[in-house]
Amino acid sequence: MRCGPGGVGQCFGPDICCGATIGCHLKSRESAPCAAENSIPVSCEVGTPPCADGAGRCAADGLCCSEESCTVDESCRLSPASQTETARLADILRSLMPNGDGVSLSRHYGYQRR
Repeated sequence: MRCGPGGVGQCFGPDICCGATIGCHLKSRESAPCAAENSIPVSCEVGTPPCADGAGRCAADGLCCSEESCTVDESCRLSPASQTETARLADILRSLMPNGDGVSLSRHYGYQRR
């Protein structure tokens, strides 16, 4: 299920929304659409690689998430090419904001409005 700003994230559980360009949002406005997953009879399928410990899936740069929580996991680091793409997308997002203000991006914690 899609979630986050502009639907660019993926639900990892009923309260977790993550994406390469937005980081992870837990129990927030961005993860609110994920609550609907509780009413769907089939479990969430995320197409990202499994984390090193096998307890979750890679959710964002350096983050592993299960349906209940997220942890730092070095095996989930983005490749340098992916980091370049993430930076390019962040620049595009900033260019869409009036005066370039209003958004602060973080690899691990998603975006925050200023």
